[in-house]
Amino acid sequence: MLAPLTRLSSLASKPLTLQCTASRISLTLQSMMSTSSGQPDLYLKGVYSAIPTTFGPDEEIDFEKFTFNVSKWEKVPLKGYAIGGTNGEQPFLTEEEKLKIIRTLRQLTKKTIIAGTYCESTRATIDLTQKAAQAGANAALILCPYYFQKKMTEDLIYEHFISVADNSPIPVIIYNNTFVTGIDISVNTLVKLAHHENIRGVKDTENIKLANLSNQTKDLNFSVFAGSAGYLLSGLLVGCAGGINALSAVLGDPICEVYDLAKKGKWDEAMKLQHRLVKPDVTLMKEMGVPGTRAAMELYGYYGGRCRRPLPGVLHPEGVEKIKRVLKEAGFL
Repeated sequence: MLAPLTRLSSLASKPLTLQCTASRISLTLQSMMSTSSGQPDLYLKGVYSAIPTTFGPDEEIDFEKFTFNVSKWEKVPLKGYAIGGTNGEQPFLTEEEKLKIIRTLRQLTKKTIIAGTYCESTRATIDLTQKAAQAGANAALILCPYYFQKKMTEDLIYEHFISVADNSPIPVIIYNNTFVTGIDISVNTLVKLAHHENIRGVKDTENIKLANLSNQTKDLNFSVFAGSAGYLLSGLLVGCAGGINALSAVLGDPICEVYDLAKKGKWDEAMKLQHRLVKPDVTLMKEMGVPGTRAAMELYGYYGGRCRRPLPGVLHPEGVEKIKRVLKEAGFL
């Protein structure tokens, strides 16, 4: 994760190279920002927050607390929200809960809603995606099926996403999360999928693939998203359209500022801010996971609440103290 940022530091020592790179990337980002469509945000770009589901002490969804959190996130310059994903504890939600979250969020925001509609079968994924669209989602974020991981060939993966896209009333974003699925969709397959008019992007958690994907899809209506706030800037440098990450549920303002500074070509400022975000991202996302995100949210006045079992309900006190220390050292608390 730190390697791309080290390369950024070397760029900073070459003002002319940095200036040329900044101009080129700034024009690309500005072009993305100016794209318009009849539907909200069909050309997806910017920072989207992967927000958690607000569970109460009884593990039921507390929609009053959810409404409270959204009212605070609405003050952050996010392009939209990703719901029903990893940070939202998607595997623990019933279908009706997923749809109710979408309907509730649609009433609270005009921003883009990206709904997690992953199911193990193609048929079920199509059904949930169609229902999510009816509930108010603008796009669907879909993991590769992985229960039969050893049987999932590249051809089957391709056919799955093509079938979903053919039958989806909203754009599809592929979620390539190898840590969860144990499957790393190849660049070749992702590029083939990118040519489908209704497959509009990929969220990838493998930093090394971002440049390759961005380069090979740059002439398509297809957005490559960095899956972590820890390498958002390096992703933007190689052509990513933005990021979909969970840290923005806690530190949304500085993460959006990294994107904005990059768009304006202020790379030195963006790099300094990006460096400050690396340790919080590693601590919360890699070490602590969903309970850590919830604990950090509480420090900023959000409702964090508990996780659903079998995840630990709340983070242990030592973990909370470490989060406080890391955020203070980074200058965010």
